[in-house]
Amino acid sequence: MDLIEDFLREEDISTTTKVEDYLLVYLGLRPCSIVTIPAEFIDSEKVGRAIDERVYPRFSRLSSFREPKKKLLEIDRIKEDLRVAFRELVQNSKQYKKHIEWAAALGLHIFEAEVRPTVHELYIFKDPSLKEKIRRLMDERERLREKVRREVTPNTTTTQLAYPEEFSYEYTKAMGALLGYPECCVEEYAAERRRNRSVEERSARQIEELRRTGEEIETFPYMVSYFFPCSPSCSNARAKGLTFYQHLAATHSPLAEIYSRCLENNLNKVLSQPEIIREYLRKGVQIS
Repeated sequence: MDLIEDFLREEDISTTTKVEDYLLVYLGLRPCSIVTIPAEFIDSEKVGRAIDERVYPRFSRLSSFREPKKKLLEIDRIKEDLRVAFRELVQNSKQYKKHIEWAAALGLHIFEAEVRPTVHELYIFKDPSLKEKIRRLMDERERLREKVRREVTPNTTTTQLAYPEEFSYEYTKAMGALLGYPECCVEEYAAERRRNRSVEERSARQIEELRRTGEEIETFPYMVSYFFPCSPSCSNARAKGLTFYQHLAATHSPLAEIYSRCLENNLNKVLSQPEIIREYLRKGVQIS
C-alpha cells in the first residue's frame, strides 16, 4: 500500500497515466498498456515546442529543393536531427526517467517503440513473455508501413498513409487483445477500420444521440483513455470498467474517486476525438 501511495504522490507522471497505464497492469487487470511520449507528458506542449524550434528552420528550407533525390536526402537528415532532439529533450528528461523508474519499482516491464522520430510508445506489461509478442507486432507494423509507402496512390488517405496498421484487420485484433479490450469492441473497431469507416465519428455520434434523448450515459464502458466501445451500452466493456473500479477501490479507497474522474474524462475524449482528428488532417502528415 505504501508503494501505491508513494506512486500517487509522484508529480512527474499524470494521474490518468498512473491509474490506467500502470496500476491496472500492476494489479493484473490489464495485460498491457501504452503510454505515448511526449504526448502524455505533463508538459507535452513545452517539449513539443522545444523540438520544433530546433528543427523548424530545416523544414522551412525543404521547398527550395527541386530535385526529388536531394529532397529525400534532406528529409532523411531532418529525421535524424529529430531523433537526436528526441533523445536529448525527451529520453534525457526527468519525466521519461520517472516512467522507467516507476515501472521497475512496480515490477513492470517496458518495451519502447518508435512511431515517428519524435513520438515513441512505451508498452507497459507485467508478464515478461509478452515482450516477444509486442516485438512481433511492431515488426508487423513496420512491414505494413513500408508496404503502403511502396504502393501509395492518389486515393491513399492521410490517415492510411500515417497509420496503415489501423486498417489491418489482423493487426488491430491482435493489438486489441494485447491491451485487454473486450472482443466485441475489438471486432467492431477492426471491421469498421477495414471498411474505411470512422470509429471516432461513430462513437461520438452514439453519445450525442443518447444525450439528445436525455438518457443517462454510464461511464464504465469508457474504461480507459482512447478506447472506443462498440456501443455506449456494451455489457462487456461496462463489466470491465466496473471490475476495474471495484478492484481499485478495494486496493486503495481513494482510487475509486480518481478512477471515476478518469472515466468521465474518457467519455469526453471520445466526444472530442473527431474534431481533434479533423484538425490533424488539416495540418497534414508531419515527418516528426
